[in-house]
Amino acid sequence: MRRLLLGVVVGILPFTSAFADVASDLETGQPMASIFSNAQAQGSSVESILGSVIASNSGLGAEAVCSAVTLEPANAASLAEFAIASGLPSSAVATSAMQCAPEQAPAVFSRMQELGVPNDELLASALEAGQDPTTLLEATAAGNPQAPGLNIAPGQRGRPVTPPPFGSNAGGGGGGNASPS
Repeated sequence: MRRLLLGVVVGILPFTSAFADVASDLETGQPMASIFSNAQAQGSSVESILGSVIASNSGLGAEAVCSAVTLEPANAASLAEFAIASGLPSSAVATSAMQCAPEQAPAVFSRMQELGVPNDELLASALEAGQDPTTLLEATAAGNPQAPGLNIAPGQRGRPVTPPPFGSNAGGGGGGNASPS
């Protein structure tokens, strides 16, 4: 029993000390980059620092997400997912993650879709983050592949339609003579 209790205390101790330092850094008004730098110097992971900031002051969550994904851009999607699971609004998290790790925007966008964030909310976040939504969405259908090709009139299968020559009085476009103007 003592070993179990000791194991639990030792397991919690690093997180609580990082939490205390993050909380005190937040209280003294340290910049977010300094908060992350100080906590990392004490051996805390980026995810645990992000969790500590959110737990201490969720109003700074979007800024903390930005700092976290800037430090670990390859983990931007998982850090964004962690932030949403910690209670931050998905639109703020998506915007911050795509803005601060633009090269990871497709991965963040995809992860947010997997989490069930509505596409219209994601598109608004992408635009706010300065991303081109057309590069983040799947391509839509470009037309009917069964449709007749160019220069084929409806109802005619595969026979090209040649317009009548000018001046032949054919067609319904007026007379066959050019206008004087």
